[in-house]
Amino acid sequence: MEAPSADEKEPLLEAEAEASTAKGGFRTLPFIIANEGLERLATSGLSPNMMLYLTQQYNMGNTAAANVIFIWSAATNFTPILGALLADSYAGKYRTVGFGSILSFLGILLFWLTTMFPQATPTCDRISGICESPTTLQLLFLYSSLGIMAIGAGGIRSSSMAFGVDQLDKRTLDYAKTLRSFFNCKAYGPCKADDNESYQS
Repeated sequence: MEAPSADEKEPLLEAEAEASTAKGGFRTLPFIIANEGLERLATSGLSPNMMLYLTQQYNMGNTAAANVIFIWSAATNFTPILGALLADSYAGKYRTVGFGSILSFLGILLFWLTTMFPQATPTCDRISGICESPTTLQLLFLYSSLGIMAIGAGGIRSSSMAFGVDQLDKRTLDYAKTLRSFFNCKAYGPCKADDNESYQS
């Protein structure tokens, strides 16, 4: 059996070399962390104010408003399971994160529109205390924005960590330290400046 010549390249080694050059490295990790952080900030920022918004602007009772918030929160925490299945089976991490980011932004934009246009919320006369119930279209617009935000969160949260790890080259000497720094920044927020400086390429 003949030994392969030095000029011949193994297909797997060539593909592996090309994949390693396509990695973004540590400089891409802050963008990945910021993407998920901003999505979580938007969701967490809406949650405390949602009860007041639904009861005062949509004239919902406390029980109905609490049910809407509960279902939205449950959907936001459940959709990452579906997003992970979609990313692993069909779409891939990059497409799932990108699709989730677009949907999350679209959902926030639609929810913002409910505050900007008076037609999106029922009318209420504060002096007489006579308030209309929300129409089906108004509720559909509200629920659509919350549902799109939940689907977007499923795309972002399910694949951000794995997508960030894929940006790192395992063959570098600082791989373990960089990985630990990425997990610390993602899970706890603070990143040590001295760690970050040593990983810049």
